[in-house]
Amino acid sequence: MDAESYEMLKSLNLEKIIPLKIEEIEDKCLLSVKNTRTSAEYCWMMSSSLPLYILEKIGVDMITYLDADLYFFQLKKKSAESTMSVCSYSGMIKMAWNA
Repeated sequence: MDAESYEMLKSLNLEKIIPLKIEEIEDKCLLSVKNTRTSAEYCWMMSSSLPLYILEKIGVDMITYLDADLYFFQLKKKSAESTMSVCSYSGMIKMAWNA
């Protein structure tokens, strides 16, 4: 997420929120194309990098990625283990429910 979003979430000191700086998630592959993408394109590229980072570095066992523009015709019961991911970069915000 961008620096402003990170600082705001960090200052709230919420128990189950782990703010991440974009620099923590960026790897060689992402950085190699960063300057060739718009802010929106770069944000969408995080769709695979963020879950991989969370699996490897945060230590969760499983992530189910559901894109924010999906529509559910019938809502299922949400488990206590469900989380929401928010990616904010240069004014672009992408959210996903990770079950």
